[in-house]
Amino acid sequence: MKPWMWPWAGLYSAQIVIAMVIFNIIAGPELGDGRGGGPIAAIGTGLFFSIPTVLLFRARILFQKGVAK
Repeated sequence: MKPWMWPWAGLYSAQIVIAMVIFNIIAGPELGDGRGGGPIAAIGTGLFFSIPTVLLFRARILFQKGVAK
């Protein structure tokens, strides 16, 4: 793992969380074309995908040189 990747991996994962939440809200069964799951699914997927996001932000030491070789 490259040291410069530490903040960007977490930010990319956070972007996925935001996209999953927005998709489920906008394309919910009562609001859009029925492909999304609605507000409850938005909360569930947001919480589920937040786990790797938090872990990536907390793993700064693993991205430093010489640690993860």
